[in-house]
Amino acid sequence: MAQPSPIPLLFLVLVLVLAFPPPASPGDTLVLGYVSAKARKQIPRLLPMADYAAAGLAELGVSAAGVRLARDLEEMGELLRAGRVDWLVETPAGAARLMGEAGALPLLVWGKKGAWSYRTLIVARRDGPVARLADLRGRRIAFEDPGSTSGFYLPLMELEAAGLSAVPLAEPRAEAPRDAVGYAFAGSERNVVTWVLAELAAAGALSDGDWEDPDRVQPEQRAALRVIHRSAPVPRALVVAAAHLDPRRRARLAEHLAGAAADPAAAPALAAFFRSAGFRPLAEDERRWLGELERRWRTLGETVVR
Repeated sequence: MAQPSPIPLLFLVLVLVLAFPPPASPGDTLVLGYVSAKARKQIPRLLPMADYAAAGLAELGVSAAGVRLARDLEEMGELLRAGRVDWLVETPAGAARLMGEAGALPLLVWGKKGAWSYRTLIVARRDGPVARLADLRGRRIAFEDPGSTSGFYLPLMELEAAGLSAVPLAEPRAEAPRDAVGYAFAGSERNVVTWVLAELAAAGALSDGDWEDPDRVQPEQRAALRVIHRSAPVPRALVVAAAHLDPRRRARLAEHLAGAAADPAAAPALAAFFRSAGFRPLAEDERRWLGELERRWRTLGETVVR
C-alpha cells in the first residue's frame, strides 16, 4: 500500500509563518499612547486609529501598530522617556506638561468630538458685585483642577493679561490678599458653579462647552449667573510626538493624519476615535500660545500637580 507523500518541509514552515507571524520589533511598531484608567473602554476607540496611523508609515519601515495606556500624565511622561510610546493625543495643558517633562513635540490640532477649539469663561453671580475682571481684586475665584486647560491655566493667564496677580489660597474660605485674586480648586465644573452661587467664590472659570451643557450647568443656574469674561479660542486637543520618534516618521505621521478627514479609508477610525473631526496643522499663533502654556507649566506644575 502506497504511503502518502510527506508535506514538504519548506511548505510546512511557510504555513506556520503565515499563521503565526513573528512579533514586530520595537522599531517596526508605531505605538499610540493615551492617558486613561479605563483600559477596557478605551482600547476599542484607539486601535482603529493606531492601525490607520501605522499604515501611513509603512514606507518608512512601520509594519505594526500598538496602543499603550497610562494611568496619569506622570506615567505617560515615563513611557515617553523610555521610548515606549511614539505619539498620543492630549489636552493643551497635558501636552504642555509632557513637552516640559518628556520633551514631547506638538504636531497637530485634534478635532475631538467635532470640536477644534474651546475657550474659558469666567462667571459670577448676576446679582453680585463682580461685573468685570478688575472687580476680582481682593476676592476669590474658583478653578476646576490643577491639570485643566480651560479650568485653570487659561483663566490664570487671562487674569495675568488683565494685570491681576493670582495667588493660591491655603483653603477655599481663606481671605484673598487685598491686592490680588485668591484661587482654590473646586474639583469639577459643577462644583465651580456651586461655589459661585453659594458665594464661596466671587467668580469661577469653566469651558464654554461645560457652560452650555445642561448636565453640567442647569438652566436655572445659568440664569443666576453672568459671563464677565471670555478668552480667545484655543485648541481643544493636540497630537504630540515623542522626542525619540525619527524626524522622517514624525513628519510623515503629521502629513498622514492631516489628510485623514479627506480619506474615505479613515472614516471608521475617525468615528471610533472619539467622533473625531480629523486633524489639522497648528497655526503659528497657536504654537506661540502653547509655548507660553509650557512656560506656565514649568513655573507652576511642580507646585500644583504633585
